[in-house]
Formats: sequence, structure tokens, C-alpha cells
Amino acid sequence: MENFSNSATQIFLAPKRLRWAASVIDYLIYFSLFYIIAMLFGTATFTDGGFEVKVTGFPALMCFTLWFILFPFIEGKNGQTIGKMILGIKVIKEDGLPVFFRHALGRHFFDLVDFFPFLGILGLIVAANN
Repeated sequence: MENFSNSATQIFLAPKRLRWAASVIDYLIYFSLFYIIAMLFGTATFTDGGFEVKVTGFPALMCFTLWFILFPFIEGKNGQTIGKMILGIKVIKEDGLPVFFRHALGRHFFDLVDFFPFLGILGLIVAANN
């Protein structure tokens, strides 16, 4: 476990496997709720390879709002997403102070780019080397 010292306290960084597991928990929650919204309010189209569901209008706004609440809002308020709460880890700034909403929004601003098309592998590579 890595650590660094703040003026009065020593801060221990959570192992990468815990941070990764927290992300998996968070995205399982998000995509489960997204799936429910898509099935309830989306338009299904059957194709040769299966089916696709399109979510537009208010349901699409609900999906974005859900992401906004589950990631930057909760993390900005508590320093933890649901996955981090479950695993007992917290996001802090480099100086050891708590993150605020603007920091959490910045951390999650590129989630869509990070997740698609490589299912988060790009983010894991960056996190592993940062």
C-alpha cells in the first residue's frame, strides 16, 4: 500500500484492486438501472444479430441524470461513490483535503470516452501509471 505524508497525518492510498472493484460495483449499479430505464421506456428494434434499444427524449435525460447523481454528485458530496462506500475507500485531493463537486465532476467528465469503446481499459491503464 502506497502512502504519503500530509503535514500532520499520514495518508494511505487504497490498493488499485480496491479502486478497480469500486468502479466495477459503481458501473454494475449504473448499467443495471440504465437497463431498467431502457427496457421500460426505450424503443426496441430487432435486427439480424439480436436487438437494440434506443433511448431518446426524457428517458435519455433520466439516464444522464442517473449518471450525474451516482458519480459526480455523490462523490462530490461524500468523497465516495456507492462502490467506494461499500469498500471503505474515499477520494481525496493530493493535499489530503476532501474533494468537492467541481473536482468530482472533473474526475468523471470523460467517463463516456473512457468506457467506450474499450470498456474502461484505457482508464485502468492511465490509473495504473498515474
